[in-house]
Amino acid sequence: MWSRARAGGRVISVAAGRRPRRPAAAALDPAQIRQAVGYLLGSPVSAGLPINNSTNSWFLIANASQYLYVADRPKDVALKLKSGQPLRGVGVFGRAGWAPQATNTITGDGSVALFARGLAESRQYDSAGVGWYINGISPDLQNQVRRYQAVDKQPAGSQGCDPGSAAPVKTGGF
Repeated sequence: MWSRARAGGRVISVAAGRRPRRPAAAALDPAQIRQAVGYLLGSPVSAGLPINNSTNSWFLIANASQYLYVADRPKDVALKLKSGQPLRGVGVFGRAGWAPQATNTITGDGSVALFARGLAESRQYDSAGVGWYINGISPDLQNQVRRYQAVDKQPAGSQGCDPGSAAPVKTGGF
């Protein structure tokens, strides 16, 4: 479901929807890290990975943008907005999202950005921007990451997992 409103150069969008539920999954074995990364990068092989899917979850995302300065001629602004063309000028953009911790690994996110487009008459299609982004990670995922970091910090000579291989290796000096 999408809702979108436009007023005075400002666009506000809100999206809410359902996505597969992620019940508390079994911990990923360090030997499965290579396979899990491969799966995230597009490998179809997911056998043995602790992946759970169901249809009982939801999330909420809201976007807003506002031009602070418009370089286009006033008579061109309405035409560009009606046709979906971007305006030339400087503006800000913001996004915020939230999802329930029980079903999502990313429980919140936010971003803000400053953007500029076509400020020079001779460079109307150039654009640039700078922004900041943050994610809120669920405690389940934070604990999982801490567990893997603990495996990486095992003393020399103990059993660990080589990041470039799925096979356990002995760690130690050169």
